[in-house]
Amino acid sequence: MYNFLKSIVILLAIVLLTNCLKVVEIDTSGAGSEIVVKSFFTDSLPWEVNIYKTFNLNETGSSEPVTNAQVSITGNGNTIFLQHSGEGTYKANEYPEVGVEYKLSVAIEGREDITAQSSVPFKSRLSGITIDTKERTVVTSYSTYYSMISTGFTITPPENIKTLCRVRMLLFDTVASYDRYYFDAGGYERMLENGVDAQLVNNLKVLKGQIVFGPLWNFLAPKFGETKVFGNSQKIADATFLDRIDYRDPDAFWMGICVTPAGMFFRTPWEDATLLGVFSEKTPADVFTLSGFNGEYWLEFLDLSPEYYQFQKDYLLQISNRGDISGAPVIVYSNINNATGIFAGYHKQMVRIDNLSGMNN
Repeated sequence: MYNFLKSIVILLAIVLLTNCLKVVEIDTSGAGSEIVVKSFFTDSLPWEVNIYKTFNLNETGSSEPVTNAQVSITGNGNTIFLQHSGEGTYKANEYPEVGVEYKLSVAIEGREDITAQSSVPFKSRLSGITIDTKERTVVTSYSTYYSMISTGFTITPPENIKTLCRVRMLLFDTVASYDRYYFDAGGYERMLENGVDAQLVNNLKVLKGQIVFGPLWNFLAPKFGETKVFGNSQKIADATFLDRIDYRDPDAFWMGICVTPAGMFFRTPWEDATLLGVFSEKTPADVFTLSGFNGEYWLEFLDLSPEYYQFQKDYLLQISNRGDISGAPVIVYSNINNATGIFAGYHKQMVRIDNLSGMNN
């Protein structure tokens, strides 16, 4: 009798639970499309805004550029109209000014107007820059690094303004980095003619229209896998070689390790190339990078607008959490109204530290 009643109770529970269930349809097609607006601007470069649509992760392909937008930027009482120059890139010959609050406006037929605001921050002063080539071990919050050399400098914020900054150590290869490679349509055809694997050629199409600096193996292997690139890098180089330049293009620099003991700068667990800082007063700082590079060492210091700082911090956290399955998801900051992306100003200083007699600070 007990077992019979127990069975009846269980059956009733199942029926009740079944009636409480709610069927939820989940769209896994990835068919939704958002507008993305991206612009990092500074006073030393003319205006440029990139606009494109997000794409379906379930399909091969790349982002679709938006070519029919009306783009303007207003600041200091003046309005600048940007012209489409191809591939969703809008440009103007005018330059941003430091300290001016700029408003971006993007009009696309059938959509709400897209807006954003930011400014180029005032320049912090860097002084007392020194380099100590004595190798040492550096213990950070996350790792231990060996054979490190240090760069010391003092940060002085602009008067009555807090410094939000990004610090990196950049390396320049005075031989290999002069070679440039251009991934144009003809280059992909030449790769196939040279015998490069067709699937690898298809994967490389994400680089379409880009200029890449050599050595090409160092650029391609981390992105597409050493196994796939092995034996093909020279064929790819022969198909895409553009020219050899005699100046230091910003894209030719490599990011070196840049770390510091905990307490002064912010960095995420899996990131060892970028430091973020917030300084309200004159502060001496010390950062470390790996010794043994035969080329040039450069200190890159960016004053960031609040928008750029928040975006960079969230982005680093998101990338870091990809390596930690227990990490919480991170939504990257966007200041684009009625779309997504980032519109943010910055100011960059570059100091060569392996030849301090020629530095300009």
